[in-house]
Amino acid sequence: MKSGKSLVRDTVQNIGEYCIHSNPIKCERHCEKARPLMSTTKFAL
Repeated sequence: MKSGKSLVRDTVQNIGEYCIHSNPIKCERHCEKARPLMSTTKFAL
């Protein structure tokens, strides 16, 4: 499990980019979790 800080950092790096993982299912779940964070993080940056 990634720490909360690591998850946020990865989410920020993925803003405006395609989510790329070696495992498509993992990628889909990651993007699904990151999407609501991305919409709020844009305003925080």
